[in-house]
Amino acid sequence: MEYFEIKSIAKTGGTPTNLASVEADENINLAYVKGIKVYYNKSVVTAVIKPLFAGIINEGGSGMSEITDASWFGDLFKTSYAIDSPSH
Repeated sequence: MEYFEIKSIAKTGGTPTNLASVEADENINLAYVKGIKVYYNKSVVTAVIKPLFAGIINEGGSGMSEITDASWFGDLFKTSYAIDSPSH
């Protein structure tokens, strides 16, 4: 699956804010969202995946920072679950 942009839509609705986008021969993947921070990776996919940028931006479109030739990696998992809680 290919992605070319990441957008944010306010909880109250309205016009989407374009947070990050790439050219047609590149991919962008949402890596993680924490609070108002959106973490993403930009890459070129041919026979191998070549990272272009690891980026972070605020959900409103401000505070963008991209690191060249880098990629966010990893995952977060809960370490415990309340057995009587329906939210797991």
